[in-house]
Amino acid sequence: MSEQLNTMNEQLITAGEAAEVLNTTLEDIPSNKCITRAEFEQLAGIVELTVVPTPSDATVKLNGNVAKSIKVQKGTKVTIEVSKETYQTHTETVTVNENMTKNITLSQVPDGAYRPTDAPNGVYIISTDGFAYERSVWKTSDNSKAVGVGVKTTKCSFVIAPVEQTSIQWGGYGTLINGCTTTTNSDTAKTDYKGKQNTDAIIAQLGVYAAMASSLEMNEIISNATAQSLSMPNTLPINDEVISDEQYQLLMNKQQSGETLTETEIQQINIYRNNQIKVQFKEKYNIQSDVVLDLVISEIRLQFKTMINAQQEIMTLPELETSTTFPINSNDVDNISDEGIMLLASSSSSSEQYAANYCRNYTFKNGKQGYQPALGELYEAYQNKSEVDACMSLIGGKPLYDGSISNYRKWSSTQYDSTNAWYLDWDDGNITYTTKNDSYDNDCARPFAAFQ
Repeated sequence: MSEQLNTMNEQLITAGEAAEVLNTTLEDIPSNKCITRAEFEQLAGIVELTVVPTPSDATVKLNGNVAKSIKVQKGTKVTIEVSKETYQTHTETVTVNENMTKNITLSQVPDGAYRPTDAPNGVYIISTDGFAYERSVWKTSDNSKAVGVGVKTTKCSFVIAPVEQTSIQWGGYGTLINGCTTTTNSDTAKTDYKGKQNTDAIIAQLGVYAAMASSLEMNEIISNATAQSLSMPNTLPINDEVISDEQYQLLMNKQQSGETLTETEIQQINIYRNNQIKVQFKEKYNIQSDVVLDLVISEIRLQFKTMINAQQEIMTLPELETSTTFPINSNDVDNISDEGIMLLASSSSSSEQYAANYCRNYTFKNGKQGYQPALGELYEAYQNKSEVDACMSLIGGKPLYDGSISNYRKWSSTQYDSTNAWYLDWDDGNITYTTKNDSYDNDCARPFAAFQ
């Protein structure tokens, strides 16, 4: 349409010429009648958006270009940005269906507050008005507007929620989350600032297993297995020797590094996994008979494989090095099935909340979606512990460490391996890892969000 406008100068043209430019028929206007540019634009469906800023010298950008007015085709969306130093930037998108004028008044940044983009490194109280406030100027009467505590360093920036969930597991015990930062080196783990990316990967992978688990009729499976066991021997052959947790992890590290495992090593991994599943299933579902237990696990494995095979042509798995995906093949089916069973066995229910899911489901007061912080982000927060604690207390947020409930262990989204994940102790700054299915009183998930 801009080309059509450019073909018409300010001088009058006939309706016939206008119809030719617009490639249309103007039935109600004689072809020899002269029309103005405004009439031409009306015929062409051209409308104008004008922005009037306060203060008047604020910079206005329309669709990224500095301008206070723009002519577009009716129904076009236009992004408006109005900014000025020491004022809060205003951004919105409008659909222009008619000539319209928008009056936009910017809020001046209060003393002791900053626009998030302009804030120097430090700790702030983030408000729903969009500003980051220094603790010294924050008024407790505004606590209803407190979004959380913001931290900005040379390495990362984020907002810490004023709430958390205690007694929660990391989730996915026995499952290596693809696309999630994974390292056994604490120094490397402390440089992971990809909390949102990690959270996306965790939820994407564990969500598949949770969906599979939710489709199982466990009571029916256990009942059928119990009935079937009545016609079977009461004892099972003696199990093969189970390797230790340390030996299992060494084999997993070897496999994940791309080394080829021997048949014996593959068998050792399978025996270990089966034993872990049996131990947890027996406790979770109170199954006393080993015969029934074996029948239950066999049926679940069969149903999982059936589900996976039904979707095999459209399922993909991520490739760690290139972040691309590739279709699963028959060799992947057993691994996906076993990981799903281990996740089901390690959770108290098929829909149990896990750290990443809790954080993602938390919405901050400014509308930002939460994520599970990476270890590097938790570490940066702890470097500012005293000020973070003071700000959290001032806004009435839940303390990051309360000695009466010992909520000191903060799950990070940084993965150690398939069975462990990194955490930070808020009471003393200790960094270590533990099993993903730990859900003691001190195991906590504290949502973070983008600092903006």
